[in-house]
Amino acid sequence: MKSLFTSFLILFCFILSPRLYSQTSSEQQLYEYKKTHQYNQQGYYNTWVRELKKLANNDNPYAQQALGELYIDGHSEAGIKRNSEEAYKWFKKSADNNNPDGQFAMGWLHERGSFVKQSATTAIKWYKQASLQGSKKANLQLANLYMSGDLIEKNVDEAYRYVDKYLIDYPEEARQDQPYYRLAGHFKTYRNDKESAVSLYLFYINNYVFADTENEFNLLKTVEPLLSNAVNPEDANDLFAFATFYQGFFDDYYHLRSNELSKKIMDFSYPLAVNYFKEAAELGHVEAMKQGLKIAELQKLNTNNILTFNTLLAEAGNPDGMQYLATNYLNINDLERSEFWFQKYADVVDSDVSIRYIGDDYYEEEEYDLAKKWYLTSLQKGGLVYAPLLLATTAKQFAGTDNWKPVKGNSGRQGKSNYVPESLVQFDLDYNGDHFAYALVDIKTENKKTYSGKTPLLINCSEKTFHYNYENMESDDMTLSDLFEILSSPIKPKSDSEVALIVEALCN
Repeated sequence: MKSLFTSFLILFCFILSPRLYSQTSSEQQLYEYKKTHQYNQQGYYNTWVRELKKLANNDNPYAQQALGELYIDGHSEAGIKRNSEEAYKWFKKSADNNNPDGQFAMGWLHERGSFVKQSATTAIKWYKQASLQGSKKANLQLANLYMSGDLIEKNVDEAYRYVDKYLIDYPEEARQDQPYYRLAGHFKTYRNDKESAVSLYLFYINNYVFADTENEFNLLKTVEPLLSNAVNPEDANDLFAFATFYQGFFDDYYHLRSNELSKKIMDFSYPLAVNYFKEAAELGHVEAMKQGLKIAELQKLNTNNILTFNTLLAEAGNPDGMQYLATNYLNINDLERSEFWFQKYADVVDSDVSIRYIGDDYYEEEEYDLAKKWYLTSLQKGGLVYAPLLLATTAKQFAGTDNWKPVKGNSGRQGKSNYVPESLVQFDLDYNGDHFAYALVDIKTENKKTYSGKTPLLINCSEKTFHYNYENMESDDMTLSDLFEILSSPIKPKSDSEVALIVEALCN
């Protein structure tokens, strides 16, 4: 690995334009200066220059700065010819009147040797005066000078200090939202490589901040080989930082993906992010597994990436990864591996609700024996909702009438003449002193493809008998054997012990 400084040094583009205005302590002077803009905007250039000179001769630093810029470039319509001596005079007056833009201009002239003898010492003096007043462009120029070492001795610490001052509006937490700033922070804090951090900051500030979208794409392509030489392929945290760098561009442009140029940036950054996430994940970085899966799921064309990250997550003990693998293997009818990962998943989540969902997955695939196994497991863990499904029948009896009065329950609907719960949980009912459980079971039509409704199933918890005819409670008791006879569910119980488990779940 080599320092990013060597690679980035040739890419520095110093900011050339001093045409930015900053606040002054004299609001009145600023107000008077801004009033002259109306003449410029309306095309009254001679009047505009006359008013500027009037203010400038009255020591208005903003007007003095504006005149300096006019004399640097000239303005034919205003009758101003280029005049280096006049430009220098007005910049100097503006700087002496404590205008940071004028001080920056003086620094720039002495740094370049424009109109005056080149002097790094004088340039630094003026830049520092402007910096003390909060001039962002002076802070940036000082950072560039200290980092390049061309005119003054290279000093990475000073360069970083002025970068930090430039980014005063971007505290550390805010920098996490910008890919270049985030990666630069990684260089500084994790790798303790302040030089590479400053290089990356300056590369972004000097170039990227002022680029349009097309140049933004070109700059991303330019920086990629430099970064690939800087990453440590044996460090999971390093790989993760580089992955999130490219993920940042993908995320930023994902909502603009219909735009052709945005799509180019996404197509460029996506494989780089995925590959770095993969490498970090393979070294055991769990967050890389999660973030890699997140970005992979946004580009569903490559399902191999989704499978890869879920496999890594599952092997790291993540239940979501386990569930994905189990379902994936079930979909391709690999029941052995499906059961392996469902069992791992169940061991981790240990939830009757989640385990019920495993039964659902198998039921939908018509793997009824496995579905029943997981439904019964859910009952053992306290779940009740799927007990009726295990006891589904083709019986045609419907709810009883006034014979049934609920004692307590946690879900239901009280009608005028009967009581029909809306969903099965558990209901304690009292009839002639006996204890019953009240459940709803699905009634299927003869072709077993559609449901015709719900019917209550009453269980005498003391006698372990079942009732369907509620108009005559003393008749139609069914034993377990009788129940087996009428059950039509493909997951019906096949032993007394299985029915006993269902009864116990409902009665307790």
